[in-house]
Amino acid sequence: MAASIESLLSEISGLEDPIEELQNLKTAVLAIPLNLLGETVSGLRLEGLFSLLNTNDRTQIELCVGILSRILQALDPLHLAQNCRVELQGGLNHSDDLVKILAVSQIGRIVEHSDAVTEILNNQNLLKDVIHCIGLEKMSVAKEAIQALSKLAHTKAGLDALFQSNLLKDLKDVMATNDVIRYRVYELVVDVSSVSPVSLGYCANSGFISQLLGELTGDDVLVRATAMRW
Repeated sequence: MAASIESLLSEISGLEDPIEELQNLKTAVLAIPLNLLGETVSGLRLEGLFSLLNTNDRTQIELCVGILSRILQALDPLHLAQNCRVELQGGLNHSDDLVKILAVSQIGRIVEHSDAVTEILNNQNLLKDVIHCIGLEKMSVAKEAIQALSKLAHTKAGLDALFQSNLLKDLKDVMATNDVIRYRVYELVVDVSSVSPVSLGYCANSGFISQLLGELTGDDVLVRATAMRW
């Protein structure tokens, strides 16, 4: 089975119509336990598989996402951060929401890992793209982005990145999109502030908490009702 996976991965990138091979590859990766799959694919190049996401064929995208979800889940977060960071950032900017969710969820795994998170903290453009996902129409994408950024804020370095760098401006810019997006950012702020007194301090110093409290106590009845319902 391991040999079959390696062979299929090496073949598919050069095919004009890889659907059948992708179906076979999906069957193969689902048939092997995660721990063994990780050992099998850790030394293999995945660029060809990622490149097949660059299509308008929905079936091909769904197959690739299914395969990559399984393979990436089997790989160590540090390996992902060091070897798949560029591809994951590309996924954040993909036109298909399935690909965005795949990318953000794997970035969420990376930021939870004490060694791997450094690779992410050193890439502000990637974090900026995650923040922009909060402002997308699809709620499922935004939720994944909020979760990933909440996990990032469990460390001081992560808090510094979000609230003491240019990313704070990106958060505020996204927040200004519309009322719905503003409350998504508030959701992130509440999640982060509940982690510890230190994280609460970062959120307070950023001005987000006072802004939310202002909406809860302001004169605009509709805004106040929205804030309370949220």
